[in-house]
Amino acid sequence: MKTYYQMSYPYTDGRDVEIECSIAGPEKECFAAVQQMTQAVAEVFADATSAIGTVDIKANCIMNKKSSYQPISPRTADTNHRKFLLKFI
Repeated sequence: MKTYYQMSYPYTDGRDVEIECSIAGPEKECFAAVQQMTQAVAEVFADATSAIGTVDIKANCIMNKKSSYQPISPRTADTNHRKFLLKFI
């Protein structure tokens, strides 16, 4: 069994979020895996936010694209998560 390594980084423009990822492996299979994972996360997030009216994720997977947004720091992610919890939960 081969082991493939994946790295991902979140970026934002303050409204939208992009996840840039790099996966070592066969191009078609890796792209299909990213699409499936993205769809699964969107479905789970919609289910998890159903109590507040469902937050839909619109996803678009693009190969070989670098984000033009600013990186999201762990501190910023934590702050936004806390704001989300205070607003909706």
